[in-house]
Amino acid sequence: MSGRPKAIIDWIKVNRLLHSQCNGVSIAGILGIHPETLYDACKVEHNLGFSDYSHTKKAEGKELLRAKQFETAMNGDKTMLIWLGKQYLEQKDNNDYNIKVNEDKLNELARTFEQKVVSATEGSYVPQSNTEVLE
Repeated sequence: MSGRPKAIIDWIKVNRLLHSQCNGVSIAGILGIHPETLYDACKVEHNLGFSDYSHTKKAEGKELLRAKQFETAMNGDKTMLIWLGKQYLEQKDNNDYNIKVNEDKLNELARTFEQKVVSATEGSYVPQSNTEVLE
C-alpha cells in the first residue's frame, strides 16, 4: 500500500512547545502535520492520549517557569522578589496613610479660605498667586 510517508515527529520540540503552553492544533501546525497525526503518534510513542500527555508537559512547563522566576529572584532581581512576595507570601503595597488632622487648624484654614473667597467675589481681594489663597 502506498501513501504518505510516515511523519517523523520531533518530540523534543513538541515537549518544548507544550512547556510553553501551546495546544495540539498549534503544535501540529508548526510541525506541518495534521493534529490527528500528532494525537495518533502520541498514543503509539508514549502510550498516552495526547490530552494526558499535554497536561503533564504543560504542568512541567509551569513548574519550570516557577523555578526560573525563583532563581531570578534569588539572583537579586528586586522586581521579581517583590512580585513573588506578593504571589506567595500575600505581601502587598502599603498605600494606607495615617494622617492625623488637627481639626482646629483645619477649621481655621477653612474659615480663612472662605473669607478670602468672599472678599474676592466682592472685588476687594485679588490673590497674588495660587498659593496665597491657602496661606
